[in-house]
Amino acid sequence: MKSRLEKLNSFWSTSLERWAIPDSFTKAKGLEPFRLDPLLFYPDFSRAQTPTVREVREALERLDPSDRSLLDVGAGAGGISLLLNQTFSHLTALDASQEMLAHLKIAADTLQIPHQKLTTLTSKWPTSQPVSAAVVVCANVLYNIASPVEFISALVDSSAAQVVIEVTAMHPHFSTREIWTKFHHYERPIDPNYEIIVEIVRALGFEPKIDRWERPRGDFRDPTELSRIAARACITKDHYEELSHFLSLNPPAPTAVVSISFKSHRS
Repeated sequence: MKSRLEKLNSFWSTSLERWAIPDSFTKAKGLEPFRLDPLLFYPDFSRAQTPTVREVREALERLDPSDRSLLDVGAGAGGISLLLNQTFSHLTALDASQEMLAHLKIAADTLQIPHQKLTTLTSKWPTSQPVSAAVVVCANVLYNIASPVEFISALVDSSAAQVVIEVTAMHPHFSTREIWTKFHHYERPIDPNYEIIVEIVRALGFEPKIDRWERPRGDFRDPTELSRIAARACITKDHYEELSHFLSLNPPAPTAVVSISFKSHRS
């Protein structure tokens, strides 16, 4: 009989597989695979008061100032952790993309963060290299992960005090479901969602604090944002005008986001 964790892990993995875009929608249309833009992951101080950043800041401030170490898993260009440069004593930024970390270093230099306060590590997670910190944050990564139990367990094992996870409430491409139906007559999935992550955290023996909040979406009238939406929905340039009209009649709602925070030691 499968354990509770095995069932949750299997459900997440199976549900996530259904979000894979069929080759017929990319190769047949001559489209490039969807690519994350590093510019979207730069520090944006309008996010400094979000529940995720607040939870990390408060967790660090409860610690001795000499050991306010922070590990950012899936750091991107520092969109979360570099907002805390006045709070952490040292930041380890881990990401599988060298390009993302190169942009993070540029952002860190712009913020005049001393080099001795920053370590970058190019690696997937879990990493084979020993890495730990008092507080571990992981934002907007888990929908790329097939085995969340192993992933979250590794976050816990690397944290001495607190783990903070940020995920969108639904799959990041959930907002494109109506576009897929309209333009491709193709039904996109609904699952998985953040509740599975919460249940995994609880099954691992932790009781998380959960904050739901909203993040404004980009303005689809901006050509750059329109192209990003089109890329997620496999819309070719010759249909951009039609897509823009569709979005004007069906404006995207704000993104529902969930911050999940818990002490990394079991009581």
